[in-house]
Amino acid sequence: MILLAIDTALASCSACVYDSTQGKILAEERELMERGHAEALPPMVARVMATAGISYANLNRIAVTTGPGTFTGIRIGLSFARALGLACNIKVFGINSLMACQVAVIQTKFPIFVAHKAGQSGFIYFMNFNISNNIEISNSVDLPVGPTLVIGTAAHDLVAASGRTDLETQPEFDLPLASGFAAYAAGLPDPIGMPEPVYLREADAKPQSAALRGLPDLQINIADSAAIPALAKLHAACFDEAWTEVALASVMASLGVGALMASSAEGPVGLLLYRVVADEAEILTLGVDPNLRRRGAGKALIESLLALKIPQVFLEVASSNEDAIKLYTKAGFKQVGLRKAYYAATGDDALILKWAV
Repeated sequence: MILLAIDTALASCSACVYDSTQGKILAEERELMERGHAEALPPMVARVMATAGISYANLNRIAVTTGPGTFTGIRIGLSFARALGLACNIKVFGINSLMACQVAVIQTKFPIFVAHKAGQSGFIYFMNFNISNNIEISNSVDLPVGPTLVIGTAAHDLVAASGRTDLETQPEFDLPLASGFAAYAAGLPDPIGMPEPVYLREADAKPQSAALRGLPDLQINIADSAAIPALAKLHAACFDEAWTEVALASVMASLGVGALMASSAEGPVGLLLYRVVADEAEILTLGVDPNLRRRGAGKALIESLLALKIPQVFLEVASSNEDAIKLYTKAGFKQVGLRKAYYAATGDDALILKWAV
């Protein structure tokens, strides 16, 4: 059996080709990165396939990490794996990012405890493999009694805070690695359907204020590089942590990213940036000038994106952002995920919403 394994769930991108008959990795590659997975993954897969001397027609399985991890990273890996699986009629297997770390451990005499940070929320996702394979979440983690190997993005902080001397860390297994879980994935039973994601990431949306009359001559246009100064000004008006012109230029130059700008007789009103990966889109940011909200610009931006007929569109919004949630719900979005108490400052949950054709 020939298996392609890929991971984009956290701060790295990796791919490998594994031959289960030989029990051998035929080719592998990895790059540490906080962002840029969409640009890195396709050529990386092409390189490992070429190095392994394997054609896509000869693949038997695809394995991909499903999270917990970054929202965009998870969507990129899953969308790529599912698109390739459908195109080549290959079964696609999902493995969560905690299990992916655990099965990669080469040698240890201790039970394994895997813990990943849930963004900046202070919460931690963890699995105690000595007890079960269930993912748990808490902002107060009790490490197992007795000698334990602790790995994952939260491992260093947990061990340091414990003050214990019977805990071991192996930082090389803190992040998922495609070659580390390939053999495990090759032995999994056939899946019933396509793998589903475990979502993580802070929402980027703001509430709007009281209803006002509609904006005159409202238009939605595709925004290119010439619109970056206006987009940056709008973003600064909409969000406390504004994107600079340099940051916007970098995002808009990324693979699959598009931008829409709402304008009226009063000038630029709002913006919407999105990323398309395979048959899915993610709204990266959506904002309307605070002085011109509830006058139709947000609705028009969303409708313009949905008019592109992308089969599935995802977004995230804070649970306290009632006005935005009403806007998205009226547009046909439905909740498909929940990130408990993700906001460190407010304790708000992050809701993951989905629109589908």
